[in-house]
Amino acid sequence: MGEVRELKINAPKEISPQLPIKHKNKYCLHSHVEVDEDERCLRCIKCNSFIDTYEYILSLAREERNFFWQLAAIQNKISEAKIEKEQLLKDIIDLKSAKRKLLKENR
Repeated sequence: MGEVRELKINAPKEISPQLPIKHKNKYCLHSHVEVDEDERCLRCIKCNSFIDTYEYILSLAREERNFFWQLAAIQNKISEAKIEKEQLLKDIIDLKSAKRKLLKENR
């Protein structure tokens, strides 16, 4: 029982999952699109694949809609911040006048 043995485990160099996961960044997002007037089609310059025109226009429309929603949200935050700023300025004026009144009473 006093014998100590060294345990050697040979682990595989590469372990692959049972269900491989495809990451989104492996696919082309078609960010550089070329319009071919002769063939009346859209082609991605990066991956050189044809793009469905309707799907491309739909994706542009969705991006534009999301942009305007974000713009409206930012404009609402700006107007809320302006209202809050005005209220804080009023509070400062009220506090200064209250301070002056207290200083006059203490003299």
